[in-house]
Amino acid sequence: MFPNGYYKCIFLVLGMTLTILGLYPPPKSVWDEPHENITSRRFTIFLRSNGFDWIDVIKYAPKGMCKDVNLHVMQDQIRKDKTLLQDALRRVRANGSKCVYVAGSALNDAVHDWISDIPDHEQGRVIWVHKNIVYVDDLIFIVGRKHPSAHLWSQTQEDREEIMETAKLCRAVMEMADSIPKESFKERFAEHLDEHMKEKHECVSWFCSFLGKPYLPEKLKHWGDALTRKNTQSAIHIVSLIGMDAASHIPAIALFLGEMLLKSLQAVGDCCHFENWDDWQGFMCHGVASAVAKDCHGFIDSLKKVRECCHLHKPADFLGFMCDGVASALAKDCDGFIDSLKKVGKVCDLHEPADWRVFMCHGVAYALAKDCDGFIQSLKKVGNVCDLH
Repeated sequence: MFPNGYYKCIFLVLGMTLTILGLYPPPKSVWDEPHENITSRRFTIFLRSNGFDWIDVIKYAPKGMCKDVNLHVMQDQIRKDKTLLQDALRRVRANGSKCVYVAGSALNDAVHDWISDIPDHEQGRVIWVHKNIVYVDDLIFIVGRKHPSAHLWSQTQEDREEIMETAKLCRAVMEMADSIPKESFKERFAEHLDEHMKEKHECVSWFCSFLGKPYLPEKLKHWGDALTRKNTQSAIHIVSLIGMDAASHIPAIALFLGEMLLKSLQAVGDCCHFENWDDWQGFMCHGVASAVAKDCHGFIDSLKKVRECCHLHKPADFLGFMCDGVASALAKDCDGFIDSLKKVGKVCDLHEPADWRVFMCHGVAYALAKDCDGFIQSLKKVGNVCDLH
């Protein structure tokens, strides 16, 4: 299963209502840090809570990369050895969890087979609440959903929308699990879904009314599922502040920050003296997303050249080179970043929005898109002078 070796890793559990049933711990996992991975951090934002535990069917983490794991062997083992799933469910019950999000196709197949094997005279143990929710014995399973990391690998809008919908299902089940008895859970959950659809319709209609549009424009379609009664007003204020074009570069996941996101944008705008939407357009859009949108294949070729030139063979090195920019600095320490901007503005005499755009936004992605070969040559010169090997 693990061609590059493995080590035992059973994550610490804290008795949370929701448990994510996983296949195996990710590489570099530490047993008492179950949320210190990108999948957990991203799912925490969608779920609006870090109140979930991980329990993996396979108790070992790979020493190599996920792409090297032999999933076919692992899936075959789980299918043949039914005790692996039963042991995981025993640990879920021992943890006191009531809700189980079954992550990924392999475990969904295993859970489906387990339910199908329940004898006809015991079918009362099983209640299908919803096409993706089944109550079996004392546990409520969220099934038929992709792994919470799927959208990170595919980067498709479809998978981003699915993980947001999965998180909503998990939140709904968690809210009802302790207060609604099994016998009436199906009826009450249907009422909850009706209320959820009503809220979504209200929020999208409210937002479209502000835009003066009968429906969400294509540029902001990805915001649809993220709009809630708590953040729609903030979303309206954000578009009023920075304009639709710049707002379209804000991912739906950021909307869950609501008022905090708005305040961060306002602070940046005040500091950089942005006066209109065009200023924000230059600030928000001259980055990786813009370069990909303009010429995806050309940008990929440029990235390959830069990777070879700068010896960026590890993902962490590449991420640091490409992504540690404005958005990263804001996310880490907004107030500190604003103070730093003010100091830079004084030293460099940056008073006009156009000055700030050139200073902040004409970075790696912009340089690649504008003149890849020239940029590569410049990098080589810098590398030689500064002895960067």
